[in-house]
Amino acid sequence: CSRKTKRWHLYLFYGILNMAGINSWMIYNSVTQLDKLVSKKHYMLALYKQLVTPWLEQRTQLVTLHCPLRALILQHLSKEEEVRQRPPVHNTINVQIVKPFFRITKEK
Repeated sequence: CSRKTKRWHLYLFYGILNMAGINSWMIYNSVTQLDKLVSKKHYMLALYKQLVTPWLEQRTQLVTLHCPLRALILQHLSKEEEVRQRPPVHNTINVQIVKPFFRITKEK
């Protein structure tokens, strides 16, 4: 066991993901037959980005997402021009002062 954890189910899940990634890297290198093999690090980073990108794009559509977090996600997705084009969102509340329906007076 390379890491001690009390959450064994997460350790098992991440171990399965790691094995699947390594197996897919080996299959990719054997099928493509390029002159130079793709390193495991570059393959895993590309795989990570391809798996996470749809979820990040969906998350940027949330109205309640904080602006700095949205900018960070869009920067990660290499969409800086979209960050500049999007108008800033201000959380303002329009308050109208309304006269009360009745007047409270002190009785004499």
